[in-house]
Amino acid sequence: DTYFNGIGTINGRSGYSYEKGSSLEDQRQRAVITGIISPPRHGFSSRFADTAVNGWQLSLLGTFATPQSVDPTLTVGTADPNLAFTSPTLSGVGGEAPGGTRVPFLPTASLPLGRIARLDGRLTKSFTLPRETRLSLSFEAINAFNHISYTGVSQTAYRSTWNAATGTGTIAPVVGTGVGTASGGFPDGTNVRRAQVSVRYTF
Repeated sequence: DTYFNGIGTINGRSGYSYEKGSSLEDQRQRAVITGIISPPRHGFSSRFADTAVNGWQLSLLGTFATPQSVDPTLTVGTADPNLAFTSPTLSGVGGEAPGGTRVPFLPTASLPLGRIARLDGRLTKSFTLPRETRLSLSFEAINAFNHISYTGVSQTAYRSTWNAATGTGTIAPVVGTGVGTASGGFPDGTNVRRAQVSVRYTF
């Protein structure tokens, strides 16, 4: 999706080209693949073999997606008369910064979050009980390969400093921009690997 994040000026010129970009909610590619492996039931003369071999089912869910993006930001370290805003959270270079805290000379939504590549699986074993009842034991692994998908990154891309004694100011890139800072996700609060077991009785 393309959107405008307001209209501002950069060095006295219109900032249209920097404000036209991907939405922060835009995710260009996403694929979800599911599969169920359930072997056919075989008859065995041995009750032990019949119980051990039959009744297995494997369910798989794979999710693969390109990252969403956030705005790179500029932090003002000291009061700089060349900046339209001099607070630590609002900054602009040579004029109004259309995105507020965003680096005004970088496009909106130009800092990617993490890609998503996860595989969830469930292994179920069913036991046939008397009187047409059934017992199912399941083991589930969520994000089985523990591939972390970052939902937050360090957005500070540049820092401005002003030397009042010399009357000079600098805007320098910040080390660590884009490094993951959060991996929270709905509904569990995290997307790291998790496992659980369950029991189901059908009567």
